[in-house]
Amino acid sequence: DTQNDRASRITSTSCPETMRCILAVSGTLQEGFPLRKNLDAPGAPAVHLGSGLVRGVRSYLDVKERGCREEDNAPNPACVVTGDAADGNVYELYLVDGAACLGALLGEPRYLAMAPDAVVLDLEAAETCDAVRKLARHVLGDASARRCSVLAVVSAAPAQPSFVRTPSDRSDGVTAFASGAA
Repeated sequence: DTQNDRASRITSTSCPETMRCILAVSGTLQEGFPLRKNLDAPGAPAVHLGSGLVRGVRSYLDVKERGCREEDNAPNPACVVTGDAADGNVYELYLVDGAACLGALLGEPRYLAMAPDAVVLDLEAAETCDAVRKLARHVLGDASARRCSVLAVVSAAPAQPSFVRTPSDRSDGVTAFASGAA
């Protein structure tokens, strides 16, 4: 019984078959990491749209306490919405089937959630790729838009005692899971 099977059962009556959403992820759900497959639904693989900078979010690594059932696993990423413009995190954006979106976090570590309209994408930041910038401005119908809310974002509850800041070699407060976990 796979995670996608469970997600399909859960969402079979609650999601229209054609429902797709844009999901922002930072961590093991993104390209090149083990849980990326959780974003795919049967017959509807997720489409990577590109990256984008979100201000007011800080990336942490959830380092497991001694004796915890996950102690020997790699630290789990967790992005916390801080509201502080000095913080920022680079997210990867995907077009995801509704069933996969609802099931992506099943069985994953605590403190994670998907929240609508929780963050704003900086369309002028160098970290926001052209494809994401163009798509957002097209959807908004405004070629000069500077910001765009993200419809769904994976984030965490307030920072927990086991969280340590994701390492960053930048002085401007911006984090990125792929480079911070390396």
